[in-house]
Amino acid sequence: MGIPGVFYIQNFMHVEFYLTYLPSEILGPLVEYREEELNTLRGDGTEERQEHYRIYDYDVYNDLGDPDTNDRLGRPVLGGSDTLPYPRRCRTGRKPSKKDPKSESRSNFVYIPRDESFGHLKLSDFLVYT
Repeated sequence: MGIPGVFYIQNFMHVEFYLTYLPSEILGPLVEYREEELNTLRGDGTEERQEHYRIYDYDVYNDLGDPDTNDRLGRPVLGGSDTLPYPRRCRTGRKPSKKDPKSESRSNFVYIPRDESFGHLKLSDFLVYT
Protein backbone atom coordinates (compact mmCIF):
# COMPACT_ATOMS: atom_id res chain seq x y z
CA MET A 1 0.00 0.00 0.00
CA GLY A 2 2.62 2.54 0.96
CA ILE A 3 2.57 5.87 2.76
CA PRO A 4 -0.37 8.16 1.91
CA GLY A 5 0.71 11.29 0.07
CA VAL A 6 -2.16 13.60 1.03
CA PHE A 7 -4.53 13.99 3.95
CA TYR A 8 -7.79 15.91 3.83
CA ILE A 9 -8.76 17.18 7.26
CA GLN A 10 -12.06 18.95 7.78
CA ASN A 11 -12.42 21.01 10.94
CA PHE A 12 -15.98 21.55 12.17
CA MET A 13 -14.86 23.83 15.01
CA HIS A 14 -14.79 27.61 14.75
CA VAL A 15 -11.13 27.75 15.73
CA GLU A 16 -7.98 26.84 13.85
CA PHE A 17 -5.65 24.06 14.80
CA TYR A 18 -2.15 23.38 13.57
CA LEU A 19 -0.56 20.18 12.37
CA THR A 20 2.95 20.26 13.76
CA TYR A 21 4.60 17.71 11.52
CA LEU A 22 6.53 18.91 8.50
CA PRO A 23 9.04 16.55 6.91
CA SER A 24 12.68 17.58 7.05
CA GLU A 25 12.96 17.11 3.30
CA ILE A 26 10.10 18.07 1.01
CA LEU A 27 9.43 15.66 -1.82
CA GLY A 28 10.72 16.92 -5.17
CA PRO A 29 7.35 17.46 -6.88
CA LEU A 30 6.06 19.42 -3.86
CA VAL A 31 8.93 21.94 -3.60
CA GLU A 32 7.39 24.42 -6.04
CA TYR A 33 3.99 24.27 -4.29
CA ARG A 34 5.58 24.74 -0.85
CA GLU A 35 7.54 27.80 -2.02
CA GLU A 36 4.36 29.29 -3.50
CA GLU A 37 2.47 28.65 -0.25
CA LEU A 38 5.22 30.26 1.83
CA ASN A 39 5.28 33.33 -0.42
CA THR A 40 1.51 33.65 -0.03
CA LEU A 41 1.64 33.27 3.75
CA ARG A 42 4.60 35.63 4.22
CA GLY A 43 3.37 38.41 1.97
CA ASP A 44 5.74 40.52 -0.07
CA GLY A 45 6.90 42.78 2.77
CA THR A 46 5.47 45.98 1.32
CA GLU A 47 1.75 45.82 1.99
CA GLU A 48 -0.29 46.10 5.16
CA ARG A 49 -0.47 42.84 7.10
CA GLN A 50 -3.45 40.59 6.54
CA GLU A 51 -4.95 38.30 9.17
CA HIS A 52 -4.02 35.11 7.29
CA TYR A 53 -0.29 35.90 7.11
CA ARG A 54 2.17 33.91 9.23
CA ILE A 55 5.19 36.16 9.41
CA TYR A 56 7.56 37.77 11.83
CA ASP A 57 9.03 40.89 10.34
CA TYR A 58 10.26 43.60 12.66
CA ASP A 59 10.14 47.38 12.58
CA VAL A 60 10.84 50.33 14.85
CA TYR A 61 8.21 51.88 17.10
CA ASN A 62 7.00 54.60 14.76
CA ASP A 63 3.33 54.44 15.70
CA LEU A 64 3.43 55.86 19.23
CA GLY A 65 2.00 59.24 18.28
CA ASP A 66 -0.86 60.44 16.12
CA PRO A 67 0.38 63.53 14.23
CA ASP A 68 -2.51 63.39 11.74
CA THR A 69 -4.98 64.22 14.53
CA ASN A 70 -2.93 66.94 16.21
CA ASP A 71 0.63 68.23 15.73
CA ARG A 72 1.21 68.02 19.48
CA LEU A 73 0.55 64.26 19.36
CA GLY A 74 3.62 63.56 17.20
CA ARG A 75 6.23 61.33 18.86
CA PRO A 76 9.83 60.49 17.91
CA VAL A 77 10.67 57.10 16.42
CA LEU A 78 11.83 54.67 19.09
CA GLY A 79 14.61 52.26 18.03
CA GLY A 80 16.39 51.80 14.74
CA SER A 81 19.39 54.06 15.34
CA ASP A 82 23.00 52.86 15.15
CA THR A 83 23.49 53.36 18.89
CA LEU A 84 20.05 52.12 20.00
CA PRO A 85 18.72 49.63 17.42
CA TYR A 86 16.13 48.21 19.82
CA PRO A 87 13.27 47.98 20.84
CA ARG A 88 11.48 46.41 17.91
CA ARG A 89 7.90 45.36 17.25
CA CYS A 90 6.10 43.33 14.60
CA ARG A 91 5.95 45.27 11.35
CA THR A 92 2.44 46.25 10.30
CA GLY A 93 3.01 47.65 6.83
CA ARG A 94 0.60 50.54 7.41
CA LYS A 95 0.94 53.64 5.24
CA PRO A 96 3.00 56.60 6.46
CA SER A 97 1.30 59.39 8.34
CA LYS A 98 0.20 62.36 6.21
CA LYS A 99 1.94 64.96 8.38
CA ASP A 100 5.01 62.97 9.47
CA PRO A 101 6.46 60.53 6.92
CA LYS A 102 8.57 58.85 9.63
CA SER A 103 5.42 57.79 11.52
CA GLU A 104 2.82 55.21 10.55
CA SER A 105 -0.84 56.07 10.17
CA ARG A 106 -3.35 54.77 12.69
CA SER A 107 -5.55 51.74 12.09
CA ASN A 108 -8.16 49.84 14.09
CA PHE A 109 -6.65 46.53 12.98
CA VAL A 110 -3.55 45.36 14.84
CA TYR A 111 -1.64 42.51 13.24
CA ILE A 112 -0.79 39.67 15.63
CA PRO A 113 0.78 36.49 14.23
CA ARG A 114 -1.81 33.71 14.38
CA ASP A 115 0.21 31.44 16.61
CA GLU A 116 0.52 34.21 19.21
CA SER A 117 -3.06 35.42 19.29
CA PHE A 118 -5.18 34.42 22.28
CA GLY A 119 -7.63 31.56 22.00
CA HIS A 120 -11.20 32.25 23.08
CA LEU A 121 -10.67 30.97 26.66
CA LYS A 122 -7.44 32.87 27.23
CA LEU A 123 -8.94 36.00 25.68
CA SER A 124 -11.99 35.86 27.96
CA ASP A 125 -9.73 35.37 31.01
CA PHE A 126 -7.59 38.29 29.90
CA LEU A 127 -10.61 40.57 29.47
CA VAL A 128 -12.12 39.56 32.83
CA TYR A 129 -8.97 39.86 34.94
CA THR A 130 -7.47 43.05 33.49
